[in-house]
Amino acid sequence: MKTKFFFFLTMLLMSSVGVFAQSETNTPLKGDLNEDGKVDAADVVVLVDIIMKKNVDPNKYYWYIGTENPASISNIQTDNTVGGWHEIGSSLSGFVLDTNDNPVHISETRVPYYIVIPNELDIYDSLGDKMYYVFDAVTCNISGYKAYKWNAEKDGSGAPGVKNVTGVIIKSNDNIDPNKYYWYIGTENPASISNIQSDNTVGGWHEIGTSLSGFVLDTDANPVHISEERVPYYVIIPNGLHIYDGLGTNIEELAFDEVTCNISGYKAFKWSAEKDGGGFDGVRNVTGVIIKSNDNIDSNKYYWYIGVDNPSSISNLQTDNTKPGWHEIGTSLSGFVLNTDANSIQLSSDSRVIYNVIIPNDLHIYAADGTTNVETTYFNSTTCNINGYKAFRDIPSEYYPDGEWEVTGIILKQ
Repeated sequence: MKTKFFFFLTMLLMSSVGVFAQSETNTPLKGDLNEDGKVDAADVVVLVDIIMKKNVDPNKYYWYIGTENPASISNIQTDNTVGGWHEIGSSLSGFVLDTNDNPVHISETRVPYYIVIPNELDIYDSLGDKMYYVFDAVTCNISGYKAYKWNAEKDGSGAPGVKNVTGVIIKSNDNIDPNKYYWYIGTENPASISNIQSDNTVGGWHEIGTSLSGFVLDTDANPVHISEERVPYYVIIPNGLHIYDGLGTNIEELAFDEVTCNISGYKAFKWSAEKDGGGFDGVRNVTGVIIKSNDNIDSNKYYWYIGVDNPSSISNLQTDNTKPGWHEIGTSLSGFVLNTDANSIQLSSDSRVIYNVIIPNDLHIYAADGTTNVETTYFNSTTCNINGYKAFRDIPSEYYPDGEWEVTGIILKQ
């Protein structure tokens, strides 16, 4: 029936060529739909295109799954289980197409397929991971949209294609609130905040809230599962958060490489097998990592530090003075005494380390006798990154050139 209709249109237009051609040159020819100065079969193509696109609204969004990479949005389907173009609506907010629930039939035989979606949408698998690992990005013929072709080799199914598209979820990232913070642990360095997970033991993006104050993610208590096999991983956090180990040591440089972050206001780290020294190429579950803020630091109080690094800020306060890290003194230095002879500070449980001491400018480091200043005999002065404080690095003894297991024999006081 369609063939007869298009044939009729063609004959109607072609039979009118002689009449239309007699029009004056400055008068548009009737039937010259492509405005090339003549009426011919090319105008039939334009007419058919107009008819096929008549239900396409330029103010609405559409999605496509099918066997070709379409040149235009056309022939809108009303049944989401049929291949082709489908309407989303005037907004992408809340849109979800789950082919697990409703497979999209595209062919009677197994064939590769294409997906074309608005730039603001993404393709996910049923685990919530972006699914571009089984697609090749291809040229998209439609402005504001992106196109992908299914790749049999990447998919690893061994099949030349599919009859029905399933296992694919297309949705927007409209649950991202610009007034909230998020954290990420996963196997890629993402280009955007998306696909928020509600379970903190699952890799991906997770919501923190409108404030970083009091936030703590302890992967010792709740490991984050990222893969079924050992792989490197990334951590992406707001600039106001930091990564620590269970001893309270900042490990952003000790176990990670800082890499380019694609998200404003955030910083990105890639786990380093060499720095971590675990002998593994990666992990299945992220554990031993604590992410938290420094919101318990009071600018009106003083603090002291002993540890293996030279920190760039006061953070991660310890409540046990026998542990390395930052500790609170109070609003006054008067009467403060830290005696490591009475309570040694355990630096490491598995190796000797060289340590640093950071104290307010008005405090000093004394020997166990309490009177001999040892800031230039036991230590070297080093760069301090904190205003109002000074930093010292331990000078290893000839007996223990690799450093110490613990800090003892020094007193901090005015």
